[in-house]
Amino acid sequence: MEKLQPLRDFFIVLFFVQLGMQLRIQEALSYRYIIIVLTAFVIFIKPVIAFRTIKRLKYSDKSAFKAGVSLGQMSEFSLILISL
Repeated sequence: MEKLQPLRDFFIVLFFVQLGMQLRIQEALSYRYIIIVLTAFVIFIKPVIAFRTIKRLKYSDKSAFKAGVSLGQMSEFSLILISL
């Protein structure tokens, strides 16, 4: 399996390049306000919600902060959903 990892990584890069080439900038600009709101939610509000929830479960500040920061990111899967 380890020998196939570079090949797998190469095809993953090709997949995301192809996905990015399908995006049309003009169409994306028409949804810019929705994109800004959703991005702000994912980056700022989602980590705060996770931090408060984990803190409420009696975990330490350090653990809650790490979990909140880890959740404050968007995955490649969201790009796939946007393209569909």
